[in-house]
Amino acid sequence: MSLPEIFVSYRRDDTGGYARALFDHLSERFPDRVFLDWEGIEVGENFIAKLESIGKSCRVLLALIGKNWLTATDAAGNQRIAQPADFVHQEIATALQRNIPVIPVLFQGVTIPGQGDLPDSLKSLTARNAVSITDANYQSDLERLTRGIEAILGENQ
Repeated sequence: MSLPEIFVSYRRDDTGGYARALFDHLSERFPDRVFLDWEGIEVGENFIAKLESIGKSCRVLLALIGKNWLTATDAAGNQRIAQPADFVHQEIATALQRNIPVIPVLFQGVTIPGQGDLPDSLKSLTARNAVSITDANYQSDLERLTRGIEAILGENQ
């Protein structure tokens, strides 16, 4: 079986429910081609190696950003996104370094963070065209995102 082409990067405590709903939606259109850690990592499997493997081979990364994505802190009170060992930081930085499409998917009315809010390895995220998913336009927003992914994968219908 080939590796998934669409990587959903998110923080469980920020956009976990949205990630699950988005995974379910995208999996209908792209069966077995969407990676979400809840579904894509088997019990006992080395999750770090799996994240790295998918991150190095996917064709598009969706960076789900909610109200607490930027301000989330670790147990010591350090901003998580600023830490190179943070999984979300690593996932996005790897995709940006590979220069594959990275789509910021904005929830809860947030806007894309400013360059000054991000570490150097993530600053180019601010130049990526984002998609906002709103409650009021949920279905049409999801369809816009899906059409964008289809275009990236060369599957316009």
